[in-house]
Amino acid sequence: VIHAEKADMRKKFFKLLAASETMIQFNHPYDNQIPTWISYICKKQGKGIESDAVVFLQNYVGSSLQELNNELLKTSIFIAERSKITLRDVEEVVCQTKLNTIFGFLDSLGNRKRLIAMKELAQLMESGTSEILITTMVMKHFRNLLVAKEIHEESQDRGKIKEATGIHPYFLENFITQLNKQKLNTLKKNYQSIQSTDLKLKSTNVDKRIVLERLVMELCG
Repeated sequence: VIHAEKADMRKKFFKLLAASETMIQFNHPYDNQIPTWISYICKKQGKGIESDAVVFLQNYVGSSLQELNNELLKTSIFIAERSKITLRDVEEVVCQTKLNTIFGFLDSLGNRKRLIAMKELAQLMESGTSEILITTMVMKHFRNLLVAKEIHEESQDRGKIKEATGIHPYFLENFITQLNKQKLNTLKKNYQSIQSTDLKLKSTNVDKRIVLERLVMELCG
């Protein structure tokens, strides 16, 4: 038995192997195949799933079949005897763990802790978190920082900052700490970089991890 992460079928060894032995390739599924896989996993677990729950799950968890299987198994246990998983079920079961990790990543970016942010980004990517979800959350966080910084430059009124950003009072102190580590001109530049990164991830065939790592370096620089 030969196991390889990647096989170059142009090489002589693999050509001879394919001709003389049974060779099976287990390719990672494409994004457009993930909804079918989600439905298949649910069926194997004896459950159905609503279409909007499928879309949410793919965007939120990503394309890792192992991660999807784990989250669907937890959700199946959560709904007990019910036969179909709804969007509300997925939100309640799946979101909390992911949000904790993402919010920790956002805090590290806001506090400009580059090494910690890089480690947390790796954890998010390895868990199958969607790159689009990551950039969406980063964009929202830095938009709030930019809006708050403009207010802070004028009046330092925390009430206005809370009202403009919708930050919960419990998280406001930590948010202000991040705000004090940012400069207005840098925030404007960083927000443009986030928008550019988002477009790049959506429109070009690039190494998404490298693109996000470069963004982290820039935001924490």
